[in-house]
Amino acid sequence: MRRVVDPRGLVLALLLVAACEERPPSVPPVDASRYDAGADAAIEDAAMDDAGSDASTPVPDGPDVRCVRPLHGSMITAAPGAPIDWIAAVAGEVASVTANGVAVTPEVGVIEVALPARFGMNTLEIVATGTGGGVSRAVCTVLVSESWQDVGEPLEGAVTMRVTPSGVDDGDDAYGEYASLDDVFRAALVGPGATRGLIEQRLDARFGPGGESEVLSDGCHASTGGVCLVEGDYTYGALTISDATTSELTPDAGGLHFVGHVPLVTIDGTYVGTSVLGPLEGALLVYLDDVDIALEVDLVVEGGVLVARTRGEAVATVGAIRADYVDAPGGPAPPPAAQEMLVEAEIAARIGGGREGIAESIEAFIAVELNGIMEELLRTIDVRTLGASFELAGIEGAATTFTFDASFATVTPSADGLVFGLTTRYEAPAATRATSGVVRASVAVDASRTSEPVGNVVSERVLNHVAHELWRAGGLEGVVAPDMVVAPDMVVAPDMIVAPDMSVSPAMVVAPDMVRFEMALPPVVSVSSDVSAMLGGLELVVTNDAANGPWPEGDVRVRIAATVELGVQASAAGDPLFAGTMDGGRGVRFAELAVSSDVPLSASARAGVYAYAAYAAYYVATFAMNQGGPSLPLPSFRTTPRLATYGVVGEQVLGTRSPTIALGARTLEIVGAFGPVSAIATE
Repeated sequence: MRRVVDPRGLVLALLLVAACEERPPSVPPVDASRYDAGADAAIEDAAMDDAGSDASTPVPDGPDVRCVRPLHGSMITAAPGAPIDWIAAVAGEVASVTANGVAVTPEVGVIEVALPARFGMNTLEIVATGTGGGVSRAVCTVLVSESWQDVGEPLEGAVTMRVTPSGVDDGDDAYGEYASLDDVFRAALVGPGATRGLIEQRLDARFGPGGESEVLSDGCHASTGGVCLVEGDYTYGALTISDATTSELTPDAGGLHFVGHVPLVTIDGTYVGTSVLGPLEGALLVYLDDVDIALEVDLVVEGGVLVARTRGEAVATVGAIRADYVDAPGGPAPPPAAQEMLVEAEIAARIGGGREGIAESIEAFIAVELNGIMEELLRTIDVRTLGASFELAGIEGAATTFTFDASFATVTPSADGLVFGLTTRYEAPAATRATSGVVRASVAVDASRTSEPVGNVVSERVLNHVAHELWRAGGLEGVVAPDMVVAPDMVVAPDMIVAPDMSVSPAMVVAPDMVRFEMALPPVVSVSSDVSAMLGGLELVVTNDAANGPWPEGDVRVRIAATVELGVQASAAGDPLFAGTMDGGRGVRFAELAVSSDVPLSASARAGVYAYAAYAAYYVATFAMNQGGPSLPLPSFRTTPRLATYGVVGEQVLGTRSPTIALGARTLEIVGAFGPVSAIATE
């Protein structure tokens, strides 16, 4: 059965990069043109070879080549630039040997090559040509990291969320969707609709029945020359504030600076008493004009818990205090207007113990509560895009269960916004494969510098940890439907300069009857201006019932080492989506690609095998990355039941909306607007 995957003009250029020191024998980057070599012979163990005439025609055997040290598939602890001393054995009648494209001379059947270590995959490719024209090829890869992270160990500092000044306060005081932290605080202060907000509730508690302050004490309320003009009892009714209340929230070096402005506070009550002209009975309306509240809050972490602490003293100021007496219908005759104005002025001066008493009441009650709701909201920061456990599909379709945990770690306030740091932990409990750990680069992760309301930074360590656990659980191994291994329209070398004889027509990209993927090493992700997915120890076990295109009858084992350059964009769901970097994602660029097989192949068949190997490498790289993409931990806030008592919409998750994704130094940066998002609740 012949399956043709149409790449509409696939071009292959194979480039194995291995920068090195001037230390004999030096091994520079490999020239793509070397892949037009002749026949290869089968080899054993780590060595893999291919051949160079038609599959149906006998081909000459090449020398026997195998890597001896370090072992293929090893994990090595080494600093970047430290030498890796490779030893390989070459047996048979040898005409020439190259290591990564550089001629080397075997000594008693042994070649030694020193290569400088780099983070991630390190590959040595040996090509040995026999005196009879046969060619053998060995591709051997080791994984290098300067240090290793234990599986399941917390990833400290791997995730940050910056809420910029526009995310703290978008400058819009209109009620509606919460588009900044200030929108939540203002809703809590005022209480949208018929709901009573913080200010009304707290002032009501202060001045209402059982409160610590009285609006107006019973007794004489106006006098002259020692003679009481008005005496009576005041009964508190209700308190309301203006819907035009505004607020400003600004980040600073310590935390947050809050300024609230209430244009009008109205206190309803009744007044019953007597005046020199007779009895009084009616409504007494008290107006507090232009109430301003200023509060500075420090944000700190104590024992892993965010604490909001008032910095200095809260300050409240009150403009005019006015009183308006309105006679009750059918009550005693009203006093003369002049006397009424005098009485109202006298009463206004006594309201709440005077202007200072009113201000103190507001400072004592509003500030403390406002401090509390800031702390209440900011403490809810957590990762809700993932549950305590989740599943990722393996390459065969079976699910791997992951456990996940996130904890709040740090807060760093500044005039540029609030930066929250979180610690995350991933593990696949059922995974049993032995490992030295997860690669760990020694580069510090900076917080987002976006001007958008929200900027999240996720370290490549997260991607590597998820990919490593998926590999350790066997999720990247198994039988794959051959026609699922598809790739973009074009595969090219970094410089896009490809020899004409390396062009592969679509008809040459033929899927085998069956292919099984095996991986000796986990994928490694490195993020800079693009995303490099490094694969080493990837082997395809290809089976055909009969000769099929480049594939001979029976089993063929193909070994691949590759570095695939990927771009990233946000999917419709906001998850990172990895694809090729060329032509809108339709083309993929290989920084490195080395391929060998364990059976003789014709010259034309080899090109087809390389083409399919490139497709397979792209498939594994994007599969591992796109499986891990939805598992990125994005922080968010949540409105709590306590906030809901002030009229805030409860149980809303507030995070990054309409995200876009950018690449940084070993990080993915996900930025967007602030607002309600869909999420899996973990609380």
